[in-house]
Amino acid sequence: MKLVCLGNTGDKYIHTRHNIGRKFGKFLLDEFSIFNSQFTNNGKIWELENGWQVIFLECLMNDSGPCLQQLLKITSHKPLVPSRFWVVHDDMDIPFGEFKIQENRGAAGHKGVESVIDALGTKDFGRIRIGIGRPPKNIPPENFVLMPFNQKEREELEIIFDQIYKQLSR
Repeated sequence: MKLVCLGNTGDKYIHTRHNIGRKFGKFLLDEFSIFNSQFTNNGKIWELENGWQVIFLECLMNDSGPCLQQLLKITSHKPLVPSRFWVVHDDMDIPFGEFKIQENRGAAGHKGVESVIDALGTKDFGRIRIGIGRPPKNIPPENFVLMPFNQKEREELEIIFDQIYKQLSR
């Protein structure tokens, strides 16, 4: 399993809703021993003891496509073929605490996924859509995704991530 965990690079984004994909990747890095790692200007790739690869792109969310495209070229000795990887990202159309695992889908308005589809010229890859819920009426969506999770939500993330891992492991 190869997971491309979308999010924004930089300390100020670490705990934001938009970074839930990277938070899931970090959960896996904490759960399993790291067998091997490779760092480039475009990303970080960790190979875990369970055989999975966790990939963080070194860019902002909306630039994920070109960044991933460059990483695919660099890692040609172990190809990351789009139809064989899963993009992990936040989704406002799914309530917090829920997730969907789907393949061969459009971007559904997600700018990071749209960037990946545009850069790779295909939507033939898996998606792990992790719900962050809709913003309150007085908060624009672009501000909501950059807000941190509240305390209750932070406490629930590990449970949600464990459920995702178990479903992917079937």
